[in-house]
Amino acid sequence: MGVLNVTPDSFSDGGRYRDLDAAIGHGLAIWAEGADVVDVGGDMAGYGIMSVGAGEAHILNVCIRDEYRGRGFARRVLLYLLDRARASGMYEAFLEVRPSNTAAARLYHSMGFEQVGVRRGYYQATVGREDAAVLRRVLLPEAK
Repeated sequence: MGVLNVTPDSFSDGGRYRDLDAAIGHGLAIWAEGADVVDVGGDMAGYGIMSVGAGEAHILNVCIRDEYRGRGFARRVLLYLLDRARASGMYEAFLEVRPSNTAAARLYHSMGFEQVGVRRGYYQATVGREDAAVLRRVLLPEAK
């Protein structure tokens, strides 16, 4: 699976590793021949996690290691997750993003996500808390 290549220091936020480990333990990660785990020459460059249910997909994490950013891997992981959600009959997808993460916000907006809300104090920040922008993308025309 490639998970053994991940260590807490693989990502700038060690919490992302804990998120992946917890998701696998709860069956949330979708493993389809490594398609949601970015493998570059045997090195795990990133991963994506989502949950699905009640017509909605919730993209929990799209994480790419610092040294692999800017190569289109996040877009490919996100496209894969959206395809899986659509194939599972989900009508829409949601995710949260830090407003300070401008690269991720630009990616999500370029892929058709629109802001539908704000979660106050959602993220732990260096000092205090940071809000999350809640984004939504329609996957199937039946979504309202």
